[in-house]
Amino acid sequence: RDGRCARAGRELRSLRDGMHVTVDIFSGRPNPEFDLDPDEAERVLQLVTSLAAAPGRSAQPPPLGYRGFVVEDGGGTRLHVFHGLVVDSRGARGDPDRQLEWLLLESARRHLGPDALPERWLEP
Repeated sequence: RDGRCARAGRELRSLRDGMHVTVDIFSGRPNPEFDLDPDEAERVLQLVTSLAAAPGRSAQPPPLGYRGFVVEDGGGTRLHVFHGLVVDSRGARGDPDRQLEWLLLESARRHLGPDALPERWLEP
């Protein structure tokens, strides 16, 4: 790992102590939200710290419909996960297989119910 990955790992460790996830999908009504359990939080931390930096890349979510997952902790760390990118205050990381997004979808279904989020919402 280079220094940036190690630093990102240290900064994201606070996420392990409690992660709150919002599915950014609705307008005009509250978005679904849930808290990750410690095992899910650990897996998110592992995935995020394993991702390579993707300088200069960005994904603009549409104004309506699915706009990704927002993962936050109580310490001010905020990740936006959308269509193969994980973006935080330090920049973007590439997740070309969308592993983190699919992990969050599975977690959402566990916490919100199996039909809470159709897979078609994640399609590009």
